[in-house]
Amino acid sequence: MAVLKRYITLSALAASLAGCYTDFNPGNPDAEVLCLNSMIVAGQGVEIELTHTWLYSDPQADISVADASVSVSVNGHPVDIDAYVPAPGDEVYVGADSRRYGRAEARVTVPAAPDVRLTSLDITSSANVWHDGFDPDAPITEVGARINVDAVITVRDTPGHDDYYELTTECRAPEGVDIWGGLLDYNAEPVFSEHISALESVFGSDAYGFSVFTDRRFSGKSYQLHVRLNDIHFIWFDNFADMSQYDGTLTLTVSSISKSLYDWFLYDWTASDGMLGMLGDIGFAETLVGCSNVSSGAGVVSARADAVIEIDLKPYITEALNEAEKE
Repeated sequence: MAVLKRYITLSALAASLAGCYTDFNPGNPDAEVLCLNSMIVAGQGVEIELTHTWLYSDPQADISVADASVSVSVNGHPVDIDAYVPAPGDEVYVGADSRRYGRAEARVTVPAAPDVRLTSLDITSSANVWHDGFDPDAPITEVGARINVDAVITVRDTPGHDDYYELTTECRAPEGVDIWGGLLDYNAEPVFSEHISALESVFGSDAYGFSVFTDRRFSGKSYQLHVRLNDIHFIWFDNFADMSQYDGTLTLTVSSISKSLYDWFLYDWTASDGMLGMLGDIGFAETLVGCSNVSSGAGVVSARADAVIEIDLKPYITEALNEAEKE
């Protein structure tokens, strides 16, 4: 499958990028500590990444940890990590010990997948045709379909506690098909910018690349999440030879995420696009030095559960290309 993953955030990589390459100073400027990362996904196997922190001045450092032991328990009971499949509500403890780098441990609760449904869908499509040498009388070398999607997903929030969410999108097509474009319109949904203060807006901060949000606006209620993707392009390198291959799928995923993962996303946005991060870059504020829920201060142990909505784009692609073939 040719895959374009338009992840609005770095969901798949967030845990492995958190807190290990750092200005972190635990009291001794030369001390290295264990860095513990894991993204625990409901219904999937668990992987744990164990490394150690290293100095900025040593980019070629070997960060592997050879003498560590790792233990995992769920709801207070030890489990075999190779056999364990996380379930919503599980309280997961991950601990690691190293004679050289000390101890690191963290806890996280696996959330339940959010209650979501697609309540509105508007898709428009058009075709593009390219001729050899851009000569309209020359043979066709490429055909393409351009898709715009405007959808509303109803999210029903669970009352009684704070909830954290993430939206991601993914486009897929058969092997050999080029996919590009399909940027999410972050301005179409106000909850993507709920973390941005009025002052930060004045400084030019925006929600671009940030599709993580909380239930602070709709705790215990339903919310209409507006999802708009513009100019998803599917490109075929032929001349309408086989219409059966003109296929495509859009996946919209709304995930419940742990507070530890939300905090990491928020830290990452603040460091790169927030006012504190921008001021820190020019020496007018304290430099941000990381975000971690691990006892050593390095790494993130997080959890998520996904609700997936699949949208078949083939009818819209076929309609556009059939119209173009008639011309």
